[in-house]
Amino acid sequence: MPLPAGQIEGVGLRESPGAGGQTEGGFGQWLARALDNVNGLQVGADRAAERLATGQAESLHETVLALERASLALELTVQVTKKAVEACQEIQRLQV
Repeated sequence: MPLPAGQIEGVGLRESPGAGGQTEGGFGQWLARALDNVNGLQVGADRAAERLATGQAESLHETVLALERASLALELTVQVTKKAVEACQEIQRLQV
């Protein structure tokens, strides 16, 4: 059964309320954190593959899961980037 997007680590707009009930940080900071999470998944997958190659990995299953998580996160990032570029191009085509 698939998890809702809000329950997947690094996915969702979760911002903590700051002073006066406003949220801390903006979209740019959220995006930077999301990209850091994707990068962390990639680094973790690289380390898991390295441990597997050197015989230090405890489980092939965990290594494959780490690689798939990183792959899915990167693919999602690419798709979101493509959609953002398309949206910017569409805005540029709008006549004022």
